Amino acid sequence: MSRLLPYLLILYFLIPVSAQNTRIESLTVADGLSQGFVTCLFQCKRGFIWIGTFYGLNRYDGYRIRRYTPENSKPWSLKAGHVLCISEDAKGLIWLGTDKGLVVMDPYSERFVMLGEQVNDNPQGEVPGILHGNDGKVWFLYGGQTSGSGVAVVTPPADLIRTIRKGGNLEGIIRAQLVHPDNNMTTSFKRMFMVNDSMPVLIGHDHKMYRADPATMHLKPVALPEIEMERYGNAGVCYSPGKQKGHLISLHEGDSTHAVSEQFWPAFLQLSDGSKVFHRPRDKCLYSSGERSIFKEPPHIRSQAFFGQLDTFAVLDQPLSSAAMVDHSGNIWAGTIGYGVRKISRSTLPYRHYCPDKSFRNLVLLPDGRIWPGIYHAFNVLNLQTGQLETAPWKKDLRNTWVYNLLVTHSAAWWIAGVREDNMVVACKKENGPWEEIPLHLPYRRDVPVPL
Repeated sequence: MSRLLPYLLILYFLIPVSAQNTRIESLTVADGLSQGFVTCLFQCKRGFIWIGTFYGLNRYDGYRIRRYTPENSKPWSLKAGHVLCISEDAKGLIWLGTDKGLVVMDPYSERFVMLGEQVNDNPQGEVPGILHGNDGKVWFLYGGQTSGSGVAVVTPPADLIRTIRKGGNLEGIIRAQLVHPDNNMTTSFKRMFMVNDSMPVLIGHDHKMYRADPATMHLKPVALPEIEMERYGNAGVCYSPGKQKGHLISLHEGDSTHAVSEQFWPAFLQLSDGSKVFHRPRDKCLYSSGERSIFKEPPHIRSQAFFGQLDTFAVLDQPLSSAAMVDHSGNIWAGTIGYGVRKISRSTLPYRHYCPDKSFRNLVLLPDGRIWPGIYHAFNVLNLQTGQLETAPWKKDLRNTWVYNLLVTHSAAWWIAGVREDNMVVACKKENGPWEEIPLHLPYRRDVPVPL
């Protein structure tokens, strides 16, 4: 860099602070959605937004929508129409709860496995809820949202991704185990959440809470004081994994049966500043706890008057479904009843100063929301949530390669140009695949980075 004078780029980024100034964008059937009634929303580690509807699955990369609709005659295709919930395991597989049971998808090969059809002993019927334990187990409700659900668990084999990509037979390598209540109880279940990332807690139609024992595969009633959750007077907070959303629970104080009242459970999204944005089906508004925070005093959550205690966060043009989430950048995504998705972001934003003592050469936004700050920090990425530089995801695989330039395409392929031992290196990585070096033989010329 002898002819390029190093310079200090004072780096600022826009961050949300005001709940009153919002910008609302629409993503509808006209933009490519398979159907307008949005049942669930999820963002994977790679940054894609996954949208479940009553007619298939959609993947949005910020530019285009990739649709996966039912194709009953095509091998390895999605055969379910209703997608009820979406999740991701530690290895990057996408798990779906559908009207035809549990489904696992490899996003790299875009192959779907309908576990209800291909795996013996897998429960049939709707799957309205999925949870992942830190031990790799996948817990799910089955049987239907209206008629009640049972609980089952699968332990995916370590080579499941490889088996799917090779088109192998899954018989005998993956099967579901039913979880039974103790004492021949016949209770069905309607909600499930995870405690400490490994212990599922369920709420039955008898309004009692049950804890699943992974060792015995049995459910036992659990007292409310034993459930680890935040408490605010007569209310508790149960979070989904990742603590980006959850519900307020109205608790019966001193109830010897340990029952919970689920007549009115406000759902919320947890923002990075600690505030909560509440939403409810068929309403056109999102509500915020605001600076005063309703949690300074025990909230009254057992009537519709609860929302009257809140500030209006945003007013939408169409009624909401129950689907909502916060993405990696802090934007809110909300599903509607028949009119697609609404993305709510801030329109009036101040600046935040990052890394004032660092020199940055150029900036590349990564799919997970982090930023590569250029060649002065070839092996680091900037985490906008913490404001800290972290190890770049390519450092381990591309050893001794000084990265000069990085490009992430619309199809989520990563391209890197760099130098290793006085030779130019160009490498490519497609989604979850490995890094592949392009067989180019170019001598390294000092001070001339390779543009991408």
